[in-house]
Amino acid sequence: MLNLAEATPEFGVTFLGWFSPDGELISAELQLNSSNTEYTSVIARFAENASLPGDVDANGSVEAADAILALRHAMGLIELTPEQLAAADMDGSGEVRINDAIIILRTAMGLLD
Repeated sequence: MLNLAEATPEFGVTFLGWFSPDGELISAELQLNSSNTEYTSVIARFAENASLPGDVDANGSVEAADAILALRHAMGLIELTPEQLAAADMDGSGEVRINDAIIILRTAMGLLD
């Protein structure tokens, strides 16, 4: 039996992913084939786009400190909240990687808008 669930974010909201009841990320894809997961229930999480892209610490501006937070997360040194993950995912890949930290740093330096 093929069971598909689809998340449809509203304007101003970012889809964070499908999560298990215990908070584990199952998938960052908008569509989830529930036959590919061991869980009988899943949770779609969303975050409001209240902060600036790249403003990981949500202080109202994009600074080098935001790039450092993204880099530390990409290296597996820290965990970010769902809201921080949404702000740090500059390329829209659904993950925070080193290239996201570079984009944040370039934005903080005024090299990108």
